[in-house]
Amino acid sequence: MFFQAFTVFFLPLKTDLAVSSAAVSLLYGAARLEGGFDGALVGYLISRFGPRAVIIVGVCMSGEACSC
Repeated sequence: MFFQAFTVFFLPLKTDLAVSSAAVSLLYGAARLEGGFDGALVGYLISRFGPRAVIIVGVCMSGEACSC
């Protein structure tokens, strides 16, 4: 939802934080770049340990109720 609806939040972020359009766009671009690195890491972990193990670890790391 964040990636597809970013344009809805662009002006409120710009006005509330009192920054330029370039600064908001730079933050968005950096977040997308980070997602590219995360995708490669998660892909490797899924191929090595399987999707179930990666999902369980992700749920536990997110702080959701988990009996880990």
